[in-house]
Amino acid sequence: RDIGTGASAIYTLLCLRSRPNWSMCATDIDKKSFDSAARNLALNNFMTRTKLLQTTELNPLVPLAALRVDRLDFTICNPPFFNDVSDMQSSLKGEGKSWKPNAVCTGSENEMVCLGGDLGFVTKIVNESLVLREKVQWYTSMFGKMESAKAIINLMKKHGITNWAVGDIDVGSSTKRWIVAWSFGDLRP
Repeated sequence: RDIGTGASAIYTLLCLRSRPNWSMCATDIDKKSFDSAARNLALNNFMTRTKLLQTTELNPLVPLAALRVDRLDFTICNPPFFNDVSDMQSSLKGEGKSWKPNAVCTGSENEMVCLGGDLGFVTKIVNESLVLREKVQWYTSMFGKMESAKAIINLMKKHGITNWAVGDIDVGSSTKRWIVAWSFGDLRP
């Protein structure tokens, strides 16, 4: 399940292309991004293996009932990293960073900005996971800020979540991302 699939639906496309027996669920709140994602999936002949759902900010981030599924094997998420537009602009200028940024921001504002940034967004997923528990085998999210990943790990510890994993994506440039995954089951990655 791709939370906030975005206009390209890249994670859904990658999963479906690399795993021919998989099906995916993908959601987005932005109509333009949702329509573009549907078009990309259709152009790649993946619509029959995808459940697409346009949601709103009021919907759960993991809307099992609306998707008409009882359980999911995993969720994947590249959340909005920034708390507000000025936070995003400061980051894109490299303010407070030891390296100059070398990435180009192509995301729409709602893909890049939300209240609380990546920490606020993923906190919502953690809170939903406390209710859904094993209805999702693995919850995962990427983070743009190491402090946010650390804070989510502390939140999980606070709630007694003991099965979690951490990784990073370091492609050798100045951009680094962190991955946090958690589960209520006993399987380990």
